[in-house]
Amino acid sequence: MSTKFNFNFLFCKNRDLQGFLNEFADIAKEEQVKKLHDMLGPHLLRRLKADVLKGIPSKSEFIVRVELTPLQKYAFSFGIIYIFRFIYH
Repeated sequence: MSTKFNFNFLFCKNRDLQGFLNEFADIAKEEQVKKLHDMLGPHLLRRLKADVLKGIPSKSEFIVRVELTPLQKYAFSFGIIYIFRFIYH
């Protein structure tokens, strides 16, 4: 499934793609970046998690160590052998 994006809002004055590309050809200039941000800003939604959900507890991380299954051990050892052979031969 392909997604199509509609960027017509960027050149709403006269819908001139080439004019838009010419205007922002040198995007390294700070004033062009600022102008582009001003054009895109109203169309983008940016929220921070802290602004949306204020009651979220801090992140907790648990490391659970488990044994590899025999198949995982075999695949891992085969991979290590293959890597060593590739590097040293």
